[in-house]
Amino acid sequence: MDSDKQRLVEAARCGLKWLEIQAKRKGASQRKHKILDKVCTAIINSDGTVSSFIAKEIYDSEKDHDSGSQANKIFSEFGDILESWAESFNEVAIDNGFKFYLTGKVSKPETVRVLEIDALEVDSTATVAKDKIPKGHIRYSIWERKALPRWQQRLLHRDMGLGTNFLLTTLFLVAPTAIVLFTVYFALGVIYQPSVWLISVFIGLLWTEFLFLKWLNEIWHLYDRKIMILPMILTPPEQPPTALVMRRVKDKRWPVIHAIATSADCLFCDGTVYLREDTHSRYRVIGACNRHPTEHRFTFDHTNNLGRALED
Repeated sequence: MDSDKQRLVEAARCGLKWLEIQAKRKGASQRKHKILDKVCTAIINSDGTVSSFIAKEIYDSEKDHDSGSQANKIFSEFGDILESWAESFNEVAIDNGFKFYLTGKVSKPETVRVLEIDALEVDSTATVAKDKIPKGHIRYSIWERKALPRWQQRLLHRDMGLGTNFLLTTLFLVAPTAIVLFTVYFALGVIYQPSVWLISVFIGLLWTEFLFLKWLNEIWHLYDRKIMILPMILTPPEQPPTALVMRRVKDKRWPVIHAIATSADCLFCDGTVYLREDTHSRYRVIGACNRHPTEHRFTFDHTNNLGRALED
């Protein structure tokens, strides 16, 4: 077996080990996990000879061949899905002594989508192995890391072109002003022509304005803090609380903003630590145990995924 095939087989074994860990978490039976299992198994059984796949080799049934099916949609995005798992793959590889993990892309040379699998070398500097976690610290395990769409990335950066600055002006000035004007309009209606309907709309507008301005304030401070908690309404139900993290990436002009879903085992009990916004320090993102959220609290260092116990 040549070196490229050996790399691929080792990466596939890392993928299967990753699936074992995911099986303990909610959402482990997802279709995308089944695709990964089939890919890894095929690579190992072929000793690394098989590295490309078409959809019909992956699908479970004929109905999945429909271009509009959920299975077909997942297959077409599987390269991006593997990228979103990269940090989690890397962590599992470090813990279990693998030197490579899977990556891939989906191409469509003619009429058939082809999933092309490759192996990436582990980044040993990204975090520490589970048996080398510093005393008094926890290590957050990354469930998923996704880069935001390009238009959202640009929207959250300050030094941008005319078009994006126009969007920012609309978002931060025009939208709040419009909400205020509507609120004033309905307030006058409540005063001079009160009705249950007008009062209900007025209260709803006040609440909407409060939430919208609070969200804008959070976005405005993201550039300085480099991290913020993603609102729960935007977090997939199968994932833990998620943070937006702004990072500098080599060879890229702008920082990249990732949505990172993560959790950790509590250092003091059998609970699980999830990210949340600190109630004692505005804008700070910390980890809190789900069993003792006020007593068992930890920092979150998104550069190495470590956290230490907070005493305040």
